[in-house]
Amino acid sequence: IVKNTAISPPTGSYELIVTESLPVLVIDLDLNTNSGSIIKNHLEMLGLSVDYQQTYPRFPEIYHSLFICTGTTPDSSPLTYQATETSYFYLLHGGNLYLEGADFWCDYHVGVFQDLFALRCSESGSSDTDTIIGYPNEFTSGMYFQYAGDNHSMDQIRPHNASGQPSLLLRNLDPEYINAIANTTPEYKTIGASFEFGGLIDGPESPSTKLDLMARYADFFNLIQLPTPTPTCS
Repeated sequence: IVKNTAISPPTGSYELIVTESLPVLVIDLDLNTNSGSIIKNHLEMLGLSVDYQQTYPRFPEIYHSLFICTGTTPDSSPLTYQATETSYFYLLHGGNLYLEGADFWCDYHVGVFQDLFALRCSESGSSDTDTIIGYPNEFTSGMYFQYAGDNHSMDQIRPHNASGQPSLLLRNLDPEYINAIANTTPEYKTIGASFEFGGLIDGPESPSTKLDLMARYADFFNLIQLPTPTPTCS
């Protein structure tokens, strides 16, 4: 791994990390494609090279990190058996995977993903995602977003330490439930979310912006290197 010199984006100074693999692929399976393109744009704002496609690749292992959008009912698309199997081996061989889906995590077909992401379904939710906030002492500490994205059958999730070390990232304020969890293992890292990144509304200042959040996702996946943040309460 070779590190470039520090640059200064809107979120402050950080370092890009150059790896032998291609940096990022965004896989946008959402039928209305209203989050994947925003994820791509924010990753590019961080100086990363990003590929984008609307089908699952045959060889994801050429990418350091994958960002998958499965959408929200009625515009959601489940992963095929082949894509699920490919993702499984991608992670076990050292990949990093972000996956968002409003009604993905409570589907009975995704047991392998629940284990890989160290989470479980608590409830298959309703149309009640409104205000999303971070957790103290996590890299989302101090974040506060209004949510205006697709909002139907919004899965409520909880950590499950079957594999790795899960960390709570984001939660809906009222009613209160968890809707983003990170997982760290010796082989790979994951972030599972049950809302659309593209539906977040930027707050008036840092760290409550989508660019701040994406920078922290990228830092977690070792795509960039941020300065160590000072923990705050939220």
